[in-house]
Amino acid sequence: YGDPNTVIERCVVHGTSAAAAIYLYDYSYNSDAVSLTVRDSTIIDGSWGIRTAVTSSSSRSPDQRVTLTNNTIDGANYGIYAAGRGSTSSHFIIYNNVLINNGWAFYFNGKGNMSNDYNLYYGNSSRFSGSATGGANRITSDPGLSADTPPVPTAGGSADGAGHSSYNTGSDYWTNPRSSPPSIGAVEPH
Repeated sequence: YGDPNTVIERCVVHGTSAAAAIYLYDYSYNSDAVSLTVRDSTIIDGSWGIRTAVTSSSSRSPDQRVTLTNNTIDGANYGIYAAGRGSTSSHFIIYNNVLINNGWAFYFNGKGNMSNDYNLYYGNSSRFSGSATGGANRITSDPGLSADTPPVPTAGGSADGAGHSSYNTGSDYWTNPRSSPPSIGAVEPH
């Protein structure tokens, strides 16, 4: 139970083969809105890189907000697994993320409002599952990530300056200033 509003910022999170690296399971029985924000982080491995799940109980709070911006998600079975409640007050905002080397880059169950674009999909076995789409400004070319943790995209590469300015977090994983427009992923090229 506890605080239904969680922010994960500037972290490197490792998942395991049987679990999610980051998992929001909206199951409290009060009327609190539930939110999860993950930004400027690197998520590595796991059955799910970032997973949301909800109960369909009629006693549930109608409000759910998930915001995923400027992350690098690498090597999970599902990079992002977004399951909404089905009401129009479930909101997913997914911008400026690198999804690379996942089984499925992005799954959405089609329940709730989805706003996603300016994400980079590369090296995934499959890009989309369920009702997920990539958005008109998605990128599908190699960002040239370094072997560092967190990985750094190549300067001048496909992720460099390719993000949406409205979702500019101001600084990257290392607290270096973000460009305008920002690069896609957890780290600005240097």
